[in-house]
Amino acid sequence: MKTTLFLGKSALGLVLGSLLAMSAHAVDTWTYTGVDANGAGVDTASAGAASLATTGAYATNNGTNGITGNWTVNTTSTPSSTLQFYSGGGLGMGSDGTATPNHAIDNNGTYTEGVLLSFSSSTILTGIDLGYISGDADISVFRYTGSSAPTVNGTGASLASMNTAGWQLVGNYADLTADNSVPYTYNLVNGATNGSSPTAGASSVGSSWWLITAYNTAYGTGTGLTQGDDYFKLLAVAGSACTGDTTKCGGKKVPEPGSLALASLALFGVFYSRRQFRKN
Repeated sequence: MKTTLFLGKSALGLVLGSLLAMSAHAVDTWTYTGVDANGAGVDTASAGAASLATTGAYATNNGTNGITGNWTVNTTSTPSSTLQFYSGGGLGMGSDGTATPNHAIDNNGTYTEGVLLSFSSSTILTGIDLGYISGDADISVFRYTGSSAPTVNGTGASLASMNTAGWQLVGNYADLTADNSVPYTYNLVNGATNGSSPTAGASSVGSSWWLITAYNTAYGTGTGLTQGDDYFKLLAVAGSACTGDTTKCGGKKVPEPGSLALASLALFGVFYSRRQFRKN
């Protein structure tokens, strides 16, 4: 009798633990430490965080008033077109040249540049830390909402083309600040709060794929937003696992909280039935 009672209590604890785990969304962080042989960003992630792959992307500017052509994603180890890591500053890219400040991610000259984040599971991006800025560091942030993995290379860079391809503009953000001293104070995006530990809000959304670019006027206007003088290096990002519905979490399927709860309750039922059977 004591054994079966212990099993029942264990199962109940499992159910309660599962429900508590689902209600807690820890803030995860990814800090860039270098690049690999192909110029892709390498990061150190906090414990339990989704894995992250980072590549550079750029598209042709239409002067200082818009963007033309398609996105090109870095696929070779050519230094002039791939992400590069700068100690103390983070990830930059020299598609317009390697002299300061053109070795940063920028919207000046020939290209608007950005970084593509590919998480192993749907993630709510909440914070962006820059290790270096020049100018006023305005950015645009997109998430992917399609039903399969995006093909970014060759995708039209205009807002209409990106929308058609499944990319949604989450927001344009003006005058980001730099902080390369741990613990970082993050620039908040996507409806998040608390710069020291960026926490998702009620309006925050997720995806497995995010695109962070230097701001381009093709993506809207707003207070403090200008194109042509924005340079930054990406040092870290913060976010949390997305466990909501497909609309909230983007195209990549994730376990539903309701399904996890039902599974836990079913397990509890098995233990309870065994207890009742032995009792009788």
